[in-house]
Amino acid sequence: GIEIYTEDGGKNSNRLQIGSDMFHTQFDDAYIVALKTLHEIAKEVSVTGNDNVVHEAKTGRMEFSDGTFANFVNGRLIGGRTAQGGDF
Repeated sequence: GIEIYTEDGGKNSNRLQIGSDMFHTQFDDAYIVALKTLHEIAKEVSVTGNDNVVHEAKTGRMEFSDGTFANFVNGRLIGGRTAQGGDF
């Protein structure tokens, strides 16, 4: 695999690790940039908020009283329909 650390020789937690079965990035701010397509495959996704509590991302449908709905998988919006019948 590949391991990249900040110039301090890895003394702090800033790092990027890539292996045959894993990808790990840990920085104060982390960005993933894909030039064309980014695929995210996970059975579960969790996010640690400012409250230091781990929140599981939700999968399901959010429905509004006017008939609009939005579908989510692991917290990511994947589509839906407006009350006027337009898909997004």
